[in-house]
Amino acid sequence: MAASQLLCSFPGPLQKFISAFLAPPSESVTPGGTVTLSCSLSTGAITSSNYPFWFQQKPGSAPQLLIYSTNTRPSSITTRFSGSISSDDAALTITGVQAEDEADYYCANLNGKVLFSGCRVGVPLRGRPRLS
Repeated sequence: MAASQLLCSFPGPLQKFISAFLAPPSESVTPGGTVTLSCSLSTGAITSSNYPFWFQQKPGSAPQLLIYSTNTRPSSITTRFSGSISSDDAALTITGVQAEDEADYYCANLNGKVLFSGCRVGVPLRGRPRLS
């Protein structure tokens, strides 16, 4: 099964720094599947010197650090989450997607200033899974 790719954006004042696209808009994430979220800068490539970070935030909870320095996980984070740099973008891959992975995901990059981008992954318990 091919992995879906979601490129995230942060609407508002930082939009000029971060470009984003949802491709394809109707793609769904099925439990057990794989999804890749990508974060790109409109002002240039993301490299390891940007120290990409990824966070997960569930409703009513503080953001939780998933990945830092491109691909390093805190010891409490499952290996289902992995970070990389691909085609000048920072990427977060979630394998074996589970209902508990439904959350907002944010990337942060150091590019002279800290820039954030976010997107939501939906994994409904019933019915057709979705990305939004």
